[in-house]
Amino acid sequence: MAKKSVTLDLHTDTGLAALHNLLRGADVLVTTSRPAALERLVLLPHISPTSTLVW
Repeated sequence: MAKKSVTLDLHTDTGLAALHNLLRGADVLVTTSRPAALERLVLLPHISPTSTLVW
């Protein structure tokens, strides 16, 4: 399995929609953002319940 990377502009609707789609299939989300920032971007509901979230 190959590693993949992508750059998204989370200040646009298109960037946020792309991130939401990626999160649905992600096994792990590694972020330096605080939980409040993830909530502001409405990311938490899009993270799979089986995913691991690392701060």
